Amino acid sequence: MKSEDKMEKKQAVIYARVSTKDQVENFSLGTQEKLAREYCLKSGWEVVKVFREEGESAKTVNRPKFKEMLEYCSKNKDKVGYVVVHSLSRFARKADGHFSIRAVLWKFNITLRSVTEPIDDSSEGKLFEGIFASIHEYDNNIKIDRTKTGMKAAMEAGRWPFVAPLGYLNSRTKNGPSLFPDPVMGGLIRTGFELCSTGSYSIQSVLDKVTALGLKSKGNQKLTPQSFGTLLRNPIYYGLMVVEKWNMRVMGDFKPLISKELFDKVQLILEKKGHAYISHKVERDDFPLKRFVRCSHCGKPLTGSYPRGRKKHYGYYTCWNPECRTVKARKEVLEGKFTSLLNSLAPTSESLILFKKILLEVYADRQANRTTLLKELESKKEILKGKKGRLIEEFVYQKSISKEAYQYAMEQVENQIDDIERQMGELLLDYLDVAELTNLADKILSDPLRVWEKGDLNQKARLQNAFFPEGISYDGEKLGTAKRNLIFNVIDGISSHQEEVAPRVQPSS
Repeated sequence: MKSEDKMEKKQAVIYARVSTKDQVENFSLGTQEKLAREYCLKSGWEVVKVFREEGESAKTVNRPKFKEMLEYCSKNKDKVGYVVVHSLSRFARKADGHFSIRAVLWKFNITLRSVTEPIDDSSEGKLFEGIFASIHEYDNNIKIDRTKTGMKAAMEAGRWPFVAPLGYLNSRTKNGPSLFPDPVMGGLIRTGFELCSTGSYSIQSVLDKVTALGLKSKGNQKLTPQSFGTLLRNPIYYGLMVVEKWNMRVMGDFKPLISKELFDKVQLILEKKGHAYISHKVERDDFPLKRFVRCSHCGKPLTGSYPRGRKKHYGYYTCWNPECRTVKARKEVLEGKFTSLLNSLAPTSESLILFKKILLEVYADRQANRTTLLKELESKKEILKGKKGRLIEEFVYQKSISKEAYQYAMEQVENQIDDIERQMGELLLDYLDVAELTNLADKILSDPLRVWEKGDLNQKARLQNAFFPEGISYDGEKLGTAKRNLIFNVIDGISSHQEEVAPRVQPSS
C-alpha cells in the first residue's frame, strides 16, 4: 500500500493502561482515554475502539487487552490507521519490546502515536520515538532498583514487604506495610505446629486434621504434604523473616503465630524423623515422657531405651546430647515423679464448680466486650470509608484540593483503616471457647492422673502438652518448676480465696 493510501485511513484505536489497583481507583484510565480522544479529534481521526488495560505490567505483551488490540488491528488493517496511547510508557517498558511490537503494527500499515510525545513517521519523529522508548526502559529499571532498595530497608526495619505467607495477612502499620495473623488460617497453622510438636503424628495425619478443620492455600486449594512440610520449616511463623537471595535474616515487628520454642521443638522432630513421617516404632507407649521432659543442664529432650543389665533389660530416660549426657533416670523413677506432679494438680470439687461458674461469667463479659468493640471499630471504619469517598470527590470531580493534599490525606485515611482492620483481626483471634474449656474441666481437671494413666500414647502426649505447654526439665534428682496452663493459676487463686474466707475451726478442749 502506498504512503498516500495509508494517510487516507482516518480510523484510530486507543490503548490505555494502568499497572496497579491504586491507579485504577484514581481514574487515570479515564484521564488517558479523555486526552487520547481529544488528540484524535484535533487530528481528524475517528475513534472506533478503546482498549483499557487494568492492573497489567507493560514489561510483557501477555496483556489481555493489548493482545486483543493487536488482533483487532490485524483484522481491520484496511481501515485502522493509528494506535494512540497517552505516552510510550503505557505501550511498553523495554526498548526492544517497543520496537518489536511497533514492527507488527508497521506490517499492518498502522502508525503509533503518543499524546504527550512528538513521534511520527518523519526522521525526527522516529529519532524521538527511539529516545523516548529507551528513556522509559531506563526509568523502569530505576524504579525496580528503587523498589528493591525500599523493600530491603523495610525488612531491616522489621517489616515484611512481600505478599503475606499463609497464616498472615498484609497490613499497613504507621511505618509501612507489614503483617498480622489471619484470624482463621493463622489459628489452624498454630494447631498444626502444636500437633507436630507432640511427635505422635505423621505429617500426613496432621495435615489431614487441619485440612478437615479448614486449612487451605491462598488459592483455596488443599495443601500437599510437601508444601505443608515446607510450611512447618518456615521461621516466619515465630517472627523471623528470611530472604536468602538478599542474605537477610531479621526479626519482624509483627505478632508471630507461634513461639520460637514450639518452632524449635517441631524442627527437632522433623530433623530426626524426616519431612514425610514420624516413625511410630520409636514412639512406644513404654516411654510417654520421651522428648517431653528435657535435660535441665543442656536443654535437650530425653530419649528412652532398654539397656541390658546383669540379668535383664531396664528402662531408662537419658540425655542423648553427646556433649552432656548428664541425666540418666530409671523409667519408673521419672514417671513416678511426673505422676505425683499430675496428682497435685487436681483441684477440690468446690474449686472446680466455682471455676466453671467464673469461666461462664468471664466468657459472657468477654463476648459482650468483643461485640461492642467490633461494632465501634466497624462504625469508625465506615466513617473513614466515607471520608475516603469525599476525598476522591473533592480531588477528581470538584478539583478543590491539590494532588499533594489529596495524596497526603488519602494516605492518612488508609493508614487509619488498616489500623482498625488490624485491631478487628486481633479481636477475632482473641476467642475463648467456653464449651471446650468446661468440657476439659469436667473430664480432665477433676482427675488428671487417672486420665493420663488410662490414655494411650497420643492421649498422654496431648495432655502433657496441654498442662505443661513448654515441657518440663529434669536434673536427675527432681523435676524443674514447669510453666503450667493458665487454668491452674486461676484454680489456685480460687482455692486460696476459699481458704481465706473459710471459718476457722476452733480446736476442741
